[in-house]
Amino acid sequence: MISRINIWILIVFLLLAGCEYEFPELEKNYNSGSTNITNYVGIGDNFSAGFMDGALFTKGQQNSLPAILAEEFKLAGLTNFSQPDISSLNGFNPMITGTTIISGRWIYAF
Repeated sequence: MISRINIWILIVFLLLAGCEYEFPELEKNYNSGSTNITNYVGIGDNFSAGFMDGALFTKGQQNSLPAILAEEFKLAGLTNFSQPDISSLNGFNPMITGTTIISGRWIYAF
């Protein structure tokens, strides 16, 4: 004979398996409304500049907050965004002081 616990587990499973969710359609028509975003200036500290892994380097700058916002603003009409680029794969690490060696980003490895 099937126990009551097994029956309840079967009922809960059937209820959960029978549910469906219809995802709403996303609006694909972006505009800026009444906001004028033809000019955008990102001001901030090292995190706004793209400081990652202990250094400032090109990949970090491409993933910085102002660069991400500029990509989103392009959907609403931003036409020109320029960001100073350090042009370095390894970058510059200002955390290491007192040495004459210029060290780049930290690479963590085991």
